[in-house]
Amino acid sequence: ICTAWRPASVLSGLAPNTGQLILVSDVPYRSEDPTDCLLKHGATLNSCLMQMPSYQLDFDNRVASLAQAEHAAVVPILPWMCYDNLCPLVVGNVVTYFDQGHITKEYAAQIAPGVAQAIHDAVTTG
Repeated sequence: ICTAWRPASVLSGLAPNTGQLILVSDVPYRSEDPTDCLLKHGATLNSCLMQMPSYQLDFDNRVASLAQAEHAAVVPILPWMCYDNLCPLVVGNVVTYFDQGHITKEYAAQIAPGVAQAIHDAVTTG
Protein backbone atom coordinates (compact mmCIF):
# COMPACT_ATOMS: atom_id res chain seq x y z
CA ILE A 1 0.00 0.00 0.00
CA CYS A 2 1.32 3.39 -0.95
CA THR A 3 1.89 5.35 2.24
CA ALA A 4 2.58 8.58 0.34
CA TRP A 5 -0.99 8.80 -0.96
CA ARG A 6 -2.97 11.29 1.10
CA PRO A 7 -6.64 10.38 0.65
CA ALA A 8 -7.99 13.33 2.66
CA SER A 9 -6.21 15.93 0.57
CA VAL A 10 -7.10 14.19 -2.70
CA LEU A 11 -10.76 13.89 -1.78
CA SER A 12 -11.05 17.43 -0.43
CA GLY A 13 -9.39 18.73 -3.61
CA LEU A 14 -11.76 16.82 -5.88
CA ALA A 15 -15.03 17.30 -4.01
CA PRO A 16 -15.64 20.98 -4.95
CA ASN A 17 -15.04 20.22 -8.62
CA THR A 18 -17.56 17.43 -9.06
CA GLY A 19 -21.29 17.08 -8.92
CA GLN A 20 -20.98 13.67 -7.33
CA LEU A 21 -17.76 12.16 -6.04
CA ILE A 22 -17.62 8.37 -6.02
CA LEU A 23 -14.77 6.39 -4.55
CA VAL A 24 -14.33 2.80 -5.68
CA SER A 25 -12.09 1.03 -3.19
CA ASP A 26 -8.93 -0.76 -4.23
CA VAL A 27 -8.50 -4.51 -4.60
CA PRO A 28 -6.64 -6.31 -1.81
CA TYR A 29 -2.91 -6.55 -2.43
CA ARG A 30 -1.65 -10.11 -2.72
CA SER A 31 1.60 -10.90 -0.93
CA GLU A 32 2.52 -13.58 -3.48
CA ASP A 33 2.62 -13.23 -7.25
CA PRO A 34 -0.47 -14.99 -8.66
CA THR A 35 1.44 -16.76 -11.41
CA ASP A 36 3.97 -18.13 -8.93
CA CYS A 37 1.17 -19.46 -6.74
CA LEU A 38 -0.73 -21.10 -9.58
CA LEU A 39 2.38 -22.66 -11.09
CA LYS A 40 3.75 -23.96 -7.80
CA HIS A 41 4.07 -27.77 -7.73
CA GLY A 42 0.91 -29.21 -6.17
CA ALA A 43 -0.97 -25.90 -6.25
CA THR A 44 -4.70 -26.07 -5.57
CA LEU A 45 -7.43 -23.46 -5.45
CA ASN A 46 -7.19 -23.66 -1.67
CA SER A 47 -3.41 -23.17 -1.57
CA CYS A 48 -3.79 -19.96 -3.59
CA LEU A 49 -6.58 -18.62 -1.36
CA MET A 50 -5.51 -15.43 0.41
CA GLN A 51 -6.63 -14.42 3.88
CA MET A 52 -7.76 -10.79 3.78
CA PRO A 53 -5.04 -8.75 5.47
CA SER A 54 -6.38 -6.82 8.47
CA TYR A 55 -4.51 -3.70 7.35
CA GLN A 56 -6.54 -3.75 4.11
CA LEU A 57 -9.83 -3.63 5.99
CA ASP A 58 -8.51 -0.90 8.28
CA PHE A 59 -7.26 1.16 5.33
CA ASP A 60 -10.53 0.74 3.42
CA ASN A 61 -12.52 1.79 6.49
CA ARG A 62 -10.36 4.89 7.03
CA VAL A 63 -10.62 5.93 3.38
CA ALA A 64 -14.39 5.33 3.41
CA SER A 65 -14.73 7.56 6.48
CA LEU A 66 -12.71 10.29 4.78
CA ALA A 67 -14.79 9.95 1.62
CA GLN A 68 -18.05 10.17 3.54
CA ALA A 69 -16.76 13.30 5.31
CA GLU A 70 -16.47 14.85 1.84
CA HIS A 71 -20.00 13.63 0.99
CA ALA A 72 -18.58 11.13 -1.49
CA ALA A 73 -20.29 7.85 -2.21
CA VAL A 74 -18.18 4.77 -1.52
CA VAL A 75 -18.34 1.60 -3.62
CA PRO A 76 -16.44 -1.20 -1.89
CA ILE A 77 -14.81 -3.63 -4.32
CA LEU A 78 -14.22 -6.31 -1.68
CA PRO A 79 -17.53 -8.12 -2.23
CA TRP A 80 -16.32 -9.04 -5.72
CA MET A 81 -12.85 -10.02 -4.55
CA CYS A 82 -13.34 -11.82 -1.25
CA TYR A 83 -15.93 -13.71 0.76
CA ASP A 84 -15.74 -14.18 4.51
CA ASN A 85 -12.25 -12.59 4.50
CA LEU A 86 -10.94 -15.15 1.99
CA CYS A 87 -9.86 -13.98 -1.44
CA PRO A 88 -9.65 -16.61 -4.19
CA LEU A 89 -7.21 -16.41 -7.06
CA VAL A 90 -9.64 -18.23 -9.33
CA VAL A 91 -13.42 -17.67 -9.51
CA GLY A 92 -15.22 -20.19 -11.67
CA ASN A 93 -12.69 -20.68 -14.44
CA VAL A 94 -11.37 -17.09 -14.36
CA VAL A 95 -8.10 -16.01 -12.77
CA THR A 96 -8.76 -12.89 -10.71
CA TYR A 97 -5.30 -11.26 -10.50
CA PHE A 98 -2.60 -10.82 -13.13
CA ASP A 99 -0.11 -9.40 -10.62
CA GLN A 100 -0.17 -8.69 -6.92
CA GLY A 101 -2.29 -5.56 -7.13
CA HIS A 102 -4.25 -5.65 -10.41
CA ILE A 103 -7.09 -7.82 -11.61
CA THR A 104 -7.20 -9.53 -14.98
CA LYS A 105 -9.23 -8.04 -17.80
CA GLU A 106 -11.27 -11.25 -17.87
CA TYR A 107 -12.23 -10.90 -14.22
CA ALA A 108 -12.87 -7.18 -14.67
CA ALA A 109 -15.32 -8.06 -17.48
CA GLN A 110 -16.98 -10.66 -15.26
CA ILE A 111 -17.58 -8.29 -12.35
CA ALA A 112 -18.27 -5.17 -14.45
CA PRO A 113 -22.08 -5.47 -14.42
CA GLY A 114 -22.18 -5.71 -10.61
CA VAL A 115 -19.70 -2.89 -10.12
CA ALA A 116 -21.59 -0.72 -12.63
CA GLN A 117 -24.83 -1.37 -10.77
CA ALA A 118 -23.18 -0.46 -7.45
CA ILE A 119 -21.88 2.79 -8.96
CA HIS A 120 -25.31 3.54 -10.41
CA ASP A 121 -26.91 2.88 -7.03
CA ALA A 122 -24.35 5.17 -5.33
CA VAL A 123 -25.12 7.96 -7.78
CA THR A 124 -28.89 7.66 -7.51
CA THR A 125 -28.95 7.38 -3.71
CA GLY A 126 -26.03 9.77 -3.02
